[in-house]
Amino acid sequence: MCHNVNVSREDGDADKLVYQASSPDEVALVKFAAGVGCELVGRTLSEITVRTVGGNEAVYEVLHVFPFTSETKRMGIIVRCPGDKIALYMKGSDATMSSIVQVKILRLLNVLRRLCAGRTRLFNCCPEY
Repeated sequence: MCHNVNVSREDGDADKLVYQASSPDEVALVKFAAGVGCELVGRTLSEITVRTVGGNEAVYEVLHVFPFTSETKRMGIIVRCPGDKIALYMKGSDATMSSIVQVKILRLLNVLRRLCAGRTRLFNCCPEY
């Protein structure tokens, strides 16, 4: 989802998809995803169409794109998934993404610690729970 790869059909073969992007890394990632059963089959400014392992196609509505910048060193996209769920996908440099993930993990660990501490206090007061 989070890439700038365009897809077109090869001349004379409607089933043959051709991926184009300014970054060969992005094309490689999209081709890898296709190889494991998640194939990009269409992309416009407003929609992304993906074919899954079972051959089903899913259309994602593009709500907003956060373009890659040298300042943020990441890009993101907000899409409306089938079933009306809204998702944010983000990608970026290892250093940028690991710092974001580490902050989220630390916040999650703090919440889990508080939940565990609360359960321990509850258990000490009411062992039957």
